[in-house]
Amino acid sequence: MIGRKLQNYKILSLLGEGGMGSVYKAFDVKLERYAALKILNLNSTHNSTFIERFKREARNQAKLMHPNIVSVFGFVEEKDVLGITMEYIEGDTLESIIRNKGRIEFSYALELMEQILTGIEFAHQQGFIHRDLKPSNIILDLNGNAKIMDFGISKSIEELKSITQHNARPGTLLYMSPEQLSGKIITIKSDLYALGITFYEMLVGVHPFPSQTIYEIIESHVNKIPARINSFIPSIPSEADDLILKAMNKAPENNFKNASEFKAGIINLKQIQLLNDNYADGRDVSWIWDVDFEKLKEMDIQDIFISGIRLYDMAIRLKIAGLNEENFKICDDFQNLTHNIIQGSENKVYVLATYTAMIGYRKFLHSKGYIYKLW
Repeated sequence: MIGRKLQNYKILSLLGEGGMGSVYKAFDVKLERYAALKILNLNSTHNSTFIERFKREARNQAKLMHPNIVSVFGFVEEKDVLGITMEYIEGDTLESIIRNKGRIEFSYALELMEQILTGIEFAHQQGFIHRDLKPSNIILDLNGNAKIMDFGISKSIEELKSITQHNARPGTLLYMSPEQLSGKIITIKSDLYALGITFYEMLVGVHPFPSQTIYEIIESHVNKIPARINSFIPSIPSEADDLILKAMNKAPENNFKNASEFKAGIINLKQIQLLNDNYADGRDVSWIWDVDFEKLKEMDIQDIFISGIRLYDMAIRLKIAGLNEENFKICDDFQNLTHNIIQGSENKVYVLATYTAMIGYRKFLHSKGYIYKLW
């Protein structure tokens, strides 16, 4: 196949092979751009069921124009060849990255999960369920951005409501939800279940259910709960475990209602992480919030200054996270005051007033859900 020209596409190299066919890197000689060309296996081209499934993949994915979903350009169909042309992404799959490098750094894993959930949220809103989400179907481009691939077994939500699943269990066994395995009607929660497993793999580097047999895999999905990551990787906050366990809850009524809710949990966790970064080895500054005037008079000025710098840095992080200028100014004023103290100013009354403002600032953040761990 390499070197062959199909319509306006010249096939350059093999990118990968799967159950339905092979994927090649191709060059569009008319538009002068690279593309990925997915060719149906030759022994399947006379099977009407496979052909329809293949075409459905193209139609479904062509409807899903989104930055976090690989775009479909169109069909390639000749006498002995049937294929679809897609956006070519230079990069690696999430599966390959985990296999070669192990677990993914926590902050980056959160960023990737937000992107993936944004893409699948869009697909659900357009009425499609992927049904085969897994690390090998997520590719990261050279800038580290995530894109979802292979909607080949996706179905519209309306179509799934009208059929039963007794004769097929679409998807990959390691990522199937309990309802997929039991033959029940599949909902968007099956995608969220698979993403819960994917998130676990990103953080740990291995699947939560390292089973050896098909029976063990099914048993794990239906009856077992993954070990909490925080119990063996303390640097991963327990809130991450809470998100994973909610996505993988065996009772659908206890799962996330939709991808938006899952994404909101990821965003909240990103904000917590933003606050906690670089403070693991810092001195305890919890006394800041209980200070009174008499205690303030006895404080070491260096302690006050160091705390001011930390709180100022924290304010910058919160500003980046999207808080408004007024709240940032409180931290800014505090930093300026503590800087004046270290320069020789002895007016601690001003500092006490600023501490009081900071306490109000902390309460505001608590009420918005931005902070509930660091302070």
